Amino acid sequence: GLNSAYEPLSDKRVRQALRYAVDMDTISEIAFASGLPADGPVTPALSCYVPAGEDQQYEQDVEKAKQLLAEAGYADGFDLILSCNESQARISMAQMLANAWKEIGVNTEVRSMEFSAQLNEIYNGESQAFLLGFVAGGNDGEFYRAMFQAGNDGADWINYDNPEVNELFDLASREMDAELRAGYYTELQTLLRDEMPWLWVRFADNIWGISKDLTGLDLDPEWYSEYRFITSK
Repeated sequence: GLNSAYEPLSDKRVRQALRYAVDMDTISEIAFASGLPADGPVTPALSCYVPAGEDQQYEQDVEKAKQLLAEAGYADGFDLILSCNESQARISMAQMLANAWKEIGVNTEVRSMEFSAQLNEIYNGESQAFLLGFVAGGNDGEFYRAMFQAGNDGADWINYDNPEVNELFDLASREMDAELRAGYYTELQTLLRDEMPWLWVRFADNIWGISKDLTGLDLDPEWYSEYRFITSK
């Protein structure tokens, strides 16, 4: 998450520069091992997902990142605090991001925090940038409203307010025609990939094992799997 209340991050050119500065596919695989590189906010497990277009791949381009920072008035870079919890995978990810951003003049302090302390800081809108996971909760784009529409918790954590994003979520939530509704979510994904209020990192895999003597594991690609139906064969 990138908090727009911190002045450098209020400019989308800076947010895009942070993305262009890193080889996200490689470093996220090193940190998390499994899963797929994320090309936007919506996981391919959801029916409303659309892949990023050719012009929104954000392949690493350090010179473009430097150019965007200069255009935004930060040719000499700036200081940034990036928080994460005590997960070694997230610490590694944060350190690799910091190393990449140093190449474009962004001096990043990585702060590893106890998880509840990190969440408290995020919920109060006090983090400049943070690493955090997100689970949609169901197979519907509506679950992303809280993250990106102003006035909802997730958007307030990063002080994000884009009138076009707000309107598209409202239109999608009221639309009964499935094709039109899908169109709104396609527009939203394109717009959010351009706005970059988050840096999309990786779509995680959930890997489960179950004894051959048991049955009933309810695997759910959009949410946490259920154990309550597991029984002996």
